[in-house]
Amino acid sequence: MVSVQFDELAMALRALTEHRDDLVKTRTQTVNRLHVLLAHLLPGGADLGLTADDAAGLLRRVRPRDVLGSIRRRLAVDLVAEVRRLDGRIAATGEQITTAVGESGTTLTELFGIGGMLAGKILARVGSISRFASAGAFASYTGSAPIAVSSGDVVRHRLSRAGIGS
Repeated sequence: MVSVQFDELAMALRALTEHRDDLVKTRTQTVNRLHVLLAHLLPGGADLGLTADDAAGLLRRVRPRDVLGSIRRRLAVDLVAEVRRLDGRIAATGEQITTAVGESGTTLTELFGIGGMLAGKILARVGSISRFASAGAFASYTGSAPIAVSSGDVVRHRLSRAGIGS
């Protein structure tokens, strides 16, 4: 029963992490569209690393007098609202992932540099470590097991280029 429950948790984490990745991708696209509009509305556009608050502050100073400028400003305001909405959804999904990782009982988060989000991605992709017969089998799955690429008397190894799960 433990394996079935863990597999279900891994599937749930995978759904959540993929959903969060999609939200982040959508946010990036939205910020890029906002950058384009701000480049048309402001001399010099906006700096990289634009936040919704930064964009809102910039838009408060913009008072276009032509129809095109007014439409661009209105679109930019809509995009700022969309970025704020996406930021909230990304944060909420991140909290769900962190909570699920905490409930899993994993010790991954005890390792230096691995927080709830990274542990969630690892658990989502790997599942239960008990499904691997040995450390070597796990290393092979992750692509970190050395592969012999020797020729003649020269013995060499390299890492798999296939990636995880290949």
